[in-house]
Amino acid sequence: MPPLEPEDHVPDIINTPLQTVNGEPFTIADALKRGPVVLSIFDSPGKSSKAVLPMLQRVAERYQDTPLTVVGVSQYSLNITRSIVRRLGLTFPVLVEPEGYPISRAFAIEATPTTYLIGQDGKIRFSTVAFFKGPFQILTDNIAIEVGKEPGPIYDERDEETPGFVPGLPSRHLEQAPA
Repeated sequence: MPPLEPEDHVPDIINTPLQTVNGEPFTIADALKRGPVVLSIFDSPGKSSKAVLPMLQRVAERYQDTPLTVVGVSQYSLNITRSIVRRLGLTFPVLVEPEGYPISRAFAIEATPTTYLIGQDGKIRFSTVAFFKGPFQILTDNIAIEVGKEPGPIYDERDEETPGFVPGLPSRHLEQAPA
């Protein structure tokens, strides 16, 4: 199955009950009932994930007064994921992908991080893989439009040393035979 692209509907896996790293129940479908969702499937120790996650936190803070939900799905263990969440000060929901990587498989991702903007209608609006400054800015512009805000730069003086591109890693589900 090819990776999901803009205008594709998200898979039914969004209805699967999961838990945040804090033990709170969460479904992507419930988040979509409230508004659009930014979903990022990431590999915790990967350099590109470590570049994307702080930017996602910035998005969550910028749009906290809108119905947007930012959610991360980690391909790593609960302990490692909790450590990353704590170290980076992430306040948006972060889930640990269940054994067998069903979310990664359903979305047919090839590399991490893969980040999607999903409209409230369940259609992919935009996606980006790895960390590219340009496409991440386009993602945030699309988020602004989706929530009825004026697009604006996501980067500032804190990002002067941030590279323009950090390659992603092959998705961990590709290392396993399908369940």
